[in-house]
Amino acid sequence: MAIGTFTGCDTSEDEMEQLVTLNLVEGHWIMTDLIYEFYINDQLQKDQGEREEPNAPCTFAGGKFMSPGEETCDYTFTKVDGKDYITLAENGEDKGTYQITKLTTTEMEWVITETLQIDSKTTHKDVSTYKFKKQQ
Repeated sequence: MAIGTFTGCDTSEDEMEQLVTLNLVEGHWIMTDLIYEFYINDQLQKDQGEREEPNAPCTFAGGKFMSPGEETCDYTFTKVDGKDYITLAENGEDKGTYQITKLTTTEMEWVITETLQIDSKTTHKDVSTYKFKKQQ
């Protein structure tokens, strides 16, 4: 009877997590929902939000984000305080860093939040949520 053992490799846990994230993201997706929410002093302004259902095809492959009729963006992953982020750049220009709030073999969701302090008493916050479904 032969017994085998695995002695390990030089890949760190963070690198392994990034490879798993990359493998889950790569492929063909449909952007199904785009949800815009507007907050003043952390209170959702229900009458000022918006929801779109673009049903836009997009592909993630080899560090490139491609969607018909759109510019191709580069993407990279980072992990900060245990949270996963994807950053998009077009021709070297930063196009935003989005928190990956859901990532499975069939669904992906990103959120980007922009906060602006209007005055000493008023904070304005825009939250955009992007939802994707993996194509089979």
